[in-house]
Formats: sequence, C-alpha cells, structure tokens
Amino acid sequence: MDVNERAKALADHMSAQLRVKGDTLADVTERAGRRLPKHLRVEAEKISAAENLLQHPRLERLVDEKDVLKSERKLRKFLDRQNPKKARRGEILDMLAKIGFVFVVIVLALFFFLVSRGTFN
Repeated sequence: MDVNERAKALADHMSAQLRVKGDTLADVTERAGRRLPKHLRVEAEKISAAENLLQHPRLERLVDEKDVLKSERKLRKFLDRQNPKKARRGEILDMLAKIGFVFVVIVLALFFFLVSRGTFN
C-alpha cells in the first residue's frame, strides 16, 4: 500500500471518527480544528507533505516510509479511541443545558419584574 492510498484511507477514517467532511487528508485535518490535537495535526501534515512529494519524480526519494508509517500509527491510535456517538450525545446535552439555563433566567427575570410591580402583595 503506497502513501497515497494510506492517506486516502486515513482521511476517510478521520472524517468518520471526527465527523468532518473532506476529500484529502489536508482538507480533513484543516476542518477537524480543535478536535485533533496539535501534535497529531503535525503528524497528519507530514503525511500530506509526503503525499505531495511523491507527485514529483525527483523529490519522491526524499519521502521516509518509516516516518510516514509512524505518523499513520499515531493518528490511527488516536482515532480508534474516539467515539462519535458519545461526542454527539455530549453536544446535544450541552445544547439542552444552554436552553434550560436561558429558560430559567427568563422565568427569574419575569418573577422579579412582577415582584417589583407589586403583583404578589
């Protein structure tokens, strides 16, 4: 399996696990943002750079296969530990908590407004 195929497979796996869209590894890495730690973003950029170097006949000998494999292993190890369902559930619960907080603040503001108007005397 060459570097281009590895990069494509890794991009597909990353887009599934981190729930981002993109065709190439560089696109998926860019769109992942804070979901992908900085040290792993560097590893993904190494693979993308190797992929770009392989397109040039004279520069393809500069690609270190062992370094690419090491970077891929690090990324796969991180991605395999991610749980997209749990992340989505957390986002939904966060949204519900925000809505609940806003609702409580509005009810309290209405209550204090009515108390200040003398409605409950």
